[in-house]
Amino acid sequence: MRENSTPPILVVGVPRSGTTWTARVLSEAHQTSLLHEPDNEKINVLAFRWKHGYHRMPYIREAEMEPVYAGFWRHILDYDFLPSATVLNKSLLRGFNLNSTRLENYVRDKCRQANNSQPHAFQTSPYDQITRVLSKASFFYYKSRSRRRIVKSVHTGLALPFLYQHFRPQVLLVFRHPANVVSSCLQLGLYDANREIFRQTALAEDFLEPYMEKIERLKDPVALMSLQVSIFYYIWEQQLKENPKWLSVTHESLCNEPEGSFRTLYEELGLEWRREVGEFLLTHDTDGIGYEIRRKAAGQIDKWRQKLTPDQVESVQKGYGILPVRHYHEFSTNR
Repeated sequence: MRENSTPPILVVGVPRSGTTWTARVLSEAHQTSLLHEPDNEKINVLAFRWKHGYHRMPYIREAEMEPVYAGFWRHILDYDFLPSATVLNKSLLRGFNLNSTRLENYVRDKCRQANNSQPHAFQTSPYDQITRVLSKASFFYYKSRSRRRIVKSVHTGLALPFLYQHFRPQVLLVFRHPANVVSSCLQLGLYDANREIFRQTALAEDFLEPYMEKIERLKDPVALMSLQVSIFYYIWEQQLKENPKWLSVTHESLCNEPEGSFRTLYEELGLEWRREVGEFLLTHDTDGIGYEIRRKAAGQIDKWRQKLTPDQVESVQKGYGILPVRHYHEFSTNR
């Protein structure tokens, strides 16, 4: 178990919603350690093993019996885990010939298989020992034992009640304008922009049944990207009502006034603000590209207006407007 008695912080959003920047700023707090996407099977060899057979973005009901997924996240949140950025992890990926093309094909295949399958019924967690051994070979293990862990994920957002029931992390949800999310995904050619999460049978039964006819008719790739964003937001809005201790923030509010907004988050999460955090925000408030966290914060708020064509904007509105989502409601209705 973690030696630090304070709960871990789980920062969750959809891909390209600003979770990396948010978690990185939070990790500037004293006595914290950041785990970046430990559940991403395309960059972490342990996630590749533990999530075998699970959807890339698995929907898991709160009361479901899922000892494997629970065991996986117990290591991430409470025990030991091998970070993706380590030389050891990267060497293992190369050793198993897990290149980007093979990994993407693997993810696509298992998503198709997992879409209509029932939850797993494994009774044991098969990778406990190897996870411990590999994790203890990393410096992160020794550094993080007495520190508050901050975990950033864009792949576990459909299993939050399950994780919260088991581990009681401090949950922080990051919302970002759907047009900005789609614009960024298009720019980077991100496959995770549309994993057809609505085809997971249990998710459709629990949340999407009244809307499935419209969803099935949707064929526009850009509209399907924004639909995925809306599904996450629709579910999270309901779960936030049921879990008043969870926190949420919009990427726009963080960009509009970074220091003031992050100071508020620090206070709500029980983190101690220090001068270095403000300096970090200033030094990273500059132009950047790709997956860098250097960005002119003020320029991110309405960036989609310069990046998307009118037809693309209409497609985003079409997909996002299928579900009655409260966040950015004015955008989906302004057609």
